Amino acid sequence: MAVNFWMLAAITACAVLNCGAKAQDTKSVESTVEVDSIVLTASIPLRAIAGAAIDLKITVENRSKTEVAFIARGAYWDYEIQVIDNMRRKVPLTRFGKYIYGDSRGIVEQALYERLKPGERIVSKLNVARLFDLSEDGEYEMEVAFHVQHGKKGTALKLNRVRFQLVSESP
Repeated sequence: MAVNFWMLAAITACAVLNCGAKAQDTKSVESTVEVDSIVLTASIPLRAIAGAAIDLKITVENRSKTEVAFIARGAYWDYEIQVIDNMRRKVPLTRFGKYIYGDSRGIVEQALYERLKPGERIVSKLNVARLFDLSEDGEYEMEVAFHVQHGKKGTALKLNRVRFQLVSESP
């Protein structure tokens, strides 16, 4: 059988792109916290390949009887995320992560509030490998925080110890 140019190109692309390799495990770890009838849930693959995209799904649900508001800055800006390794060291931010969580993060010149009515929820999907250097194998823990406003009262929701593992690619 003769190998033509297109077949060789497809084989090379598959080798470079690691076709068929699972970037993330299908099993996820989920953590939930509820404060003042506002529920924050984070879900991340239990096991993923180091250096690959790692999807973090965050859900905020209003189970209260009143409307709540939060400053809408964009999915990556709306949440405070921290990742630590198994030695309890903060994982370094990527260039994009430094832009998101840098010195200007706290500066809100013109606040744009988004409202969440009773029974409503928002779902965000973030690539945490875009924020943090997750290129090393190991065990990691993540913290996720979100702030909402009930009239004049603020509520901080914080998830601690959302654990996940990064592994090398299979040969």
